[in-house]
Amino acid sequence: MKLYRNNKSADKPREIYKDEYLDDLSNFKTKKSRRKALAAFEKAWETRNFEIDLYWRRTNYFWALQIPIFAAYFALLSSDKLDDYKVILFLISCIGIIVSLAWKLINVGSKNWQRHWENHIDHLEDRVTGPLYKTISKTRTYSVSKINELVSLFFLLVWILLSIFYLWSNNLKNISTDSDFAFEEFFIVLITLFIVWQMIFEHGLGLFQNREVQFYRRKSKIKRLS
Repeated sequence: MKLYRNNKSADKPREIYKDEYLDDLSNFKTKKSRRKALAAFEKAWETRNFEIDLYWRRTNYFWALQIPIFAAYFALLSSDKLDDYKVILFLISCIGIIVSLAWKLINVGSKNWQRHWENHIDHLEDRVTGPLYKTISKTRTYSVSKINELVSLFFLLVWILLSIFYLWSNNLKNISTDSDFAFEEFFIVLITLFIVWQMIFEHGLGLFQNREVQFYRRKSKIKRLS
C-alpha cells in the first residue's frame, strides 16, 4: 500500500514511506508522542465507524430515490395517455440512469474512504492494541459493500436497457428513413451524457492536491445595556 502526504513545494502529494509514517503518527518515544499516537489511533477508529454509518445512510437515500422513479415509470407505462407522454417516459429512464450511476460511484467513493481509515488502523494498532484488527478468522467471505455495488450496477443496467428499448421501439429503428427523432429526446440524451461525463471524468472526480485558502474574520459586538 502506498501512502501520500501533501507537499508544500508541489501541486501533487508526495509519496511517503513506512519510517516517516511511524515517526509522525506512531512514535512512542516520549509521553507527548505516545498521547499523539493514541489520539491518532482513536481518531482512525472513530472516523472509520463514521464512514460506515455514512455509507449506509447514502445507500438508504438512493433506495428511497429508486422507488418513486420506478413507480412513476410503470405508472406512466400503464397509463391510457402513454402516447401523449412518451417523452416523459424516456426522461424518467434517463433520471434513473443518472441516479443509479451516482449511487454506484458514491458506493465506490465511500468504500475507498472506509479503507483509507482501516489502513491507518492496520498501521497504528501494532503499538496500541497489537494486531487485533488484522487478525481474522476467515481468509475469504462475502463483502457487504461489494454486493451493494453490484445491486447499484444492476439498477444502472436496467435503466440503460429501458432507455435503449424506448429509443429503438420509437425512433432509432426509423431514423435512417424518417426524421421522427424528436428534439426533446435528443436534448435529453445530450443532457444525460453530459451529466454522466461530469460525474465520471470531471466534477465528480475528487483530486487530492495542495490547496490555498483565504480566511476572513467577522466582528461581533455585544450590545451594552444602557
